[in-house]
Amino acid sequence: MQNWNEGYFSDFSYTKGYYAAINPLLMNFHLALAGIKSNTIDESAEDISPP
Repeated sequence: MQNWNEGYFSDFSYTKGYYAAINPLLMNFHLALAGIKSNTIDESAEDISPP
């Protein structure tokens, strides 16, 4: 019988709540404000930055 966590790291529990600091969209926003290009931004997407 296989363990339910076979192949996965499961020694840490999940956080209990929402933490805005680890939101990927917010992280990309802060990188953009700092002038750092994120590698998660899709170059083929429509440009929605302010004029």
